[in-house]
Amino acid sequence: MIMLALLVIAVPCAVAMDTPAEVSGDVIITEEAPSESYQPNWYYGFGATNYYPRLRVSEERINRQINRRFGWLPSWRRPTTFADWRDKHYLWDITAGVGRDLSPKTTLFLWVGGAKGTIRNRERYGLLSTDIRFTRTSFFATTELYWYPGGKVDYERVTGQRGGDWVRAAIAGARPYLSTATGYTWVRAEADGKFSVPLLGTILRETEKEDHHMFLFGPRAGIDVPVSNRSSVSALFIYCFFGSHSREYNGPSISFNYRRRF
Repeated sequence: MIMLALLVIAVPCAVAMDTPAEVSGDVIITEEAPSESYQPNWYYGFGATNYYPRLRVSEERINRQINRRFGWLPSWRRPTTFADWRDKHYLWDITAGVGRDLSPKTTLFLWVGGAKGTIRNRERYGLLSTDIRFTRTSFFATTELYWYPGGKVDYERVTGQRGGDWVRAAIAGARPYLSTATGYTWVRAEADGKFSVPLLGTILRETEKEDHHMFLFGPRAGIDVPVSNRSSVSALFIYCFFGSHSREYNGPSISFNYRRRF
């Protein structure tokens, strides 16, 4: 009987030791360890994008209005255009943005950017002098939604690393991602052609200016590589689709960005 009484007393005590609880009347309140919650980061970033638009409409117009009209001149030299700059990888713009994590695998960014460039062609054909200029000015504002299928970049891997260890840690901490960008793009296309001869001065001058307002959609794929415990660099491939002027502006792009979390 004494052993049975001790057993009856010991079993409730053992249960009480395994499961801490507070007893109030008939209500038992168990204590649970607090769960870790996801802490999103804010980011700022900047970068540069190299564009390869089709430029079919502008090239057809330049050939029709300039090269075919003046191609009869001896030693006529076709003017350099933005298609030539594209083929030489000269078409770049600068971008800056701010973003925030939405979940452990998604991030939303707002990017703005633009560029301006002028190509000047000056030639002489005997007494005839030509001065032909092409100018492009652009501005865009887009939102970009990132998705990291394998999780986001591992910043902690490169913390405190140097030399070859840093390189290996950066590669190990890199993560691929997919994203989509949608937004607004404005482009101003200008052309100015002047033909002059001695004494008479300018005998012919033609100017054109067009503003293009477009909706942009761009699927993207890239890789994000940590360079410090708070920053990363990324390289990505883009294909730009425009709601209008697609024969002029649709095409691939390559972009390089730097991002820092805060």
